[in-house]
Amino acid sequence: MTASLQRSLRIASRVQYLTVRAFLALLIAVESGPRVDSGLLVRQLKIPAPAVSRAVEALCINGFVKRVRNEDDHRKVFVVVLQKGRSFVDSLSGAA
Repeated sequence: MTASLQRSLRIASRVQYLTVRAFLALLIAVESGPRVDSGLLVRQLKIPAPAVSRAVEALCINGFVKRVRNEDDHRKVFVVVLQKGRSFVDSLSGAA
């Protein structure tokens, strides 16, 4: 097993229940700015809104993001990337 694969596995072992969809949602959120409309995640991931909601919930459980209601339209939710989420993505970029 290569050193970079071992490092990636050590990093991944610290995360509970992070699906590929959730990981991709985190990458999009980190790249798109400090807060992202959940509708953008639906469009970018090309999956239904309930699936995005489950992915975001997994990210919330891991402390990578938090949900914030849109003050102008309470039906909409923003996904805000927390430092832990940004650090997690940064740590993976060094694993390759």
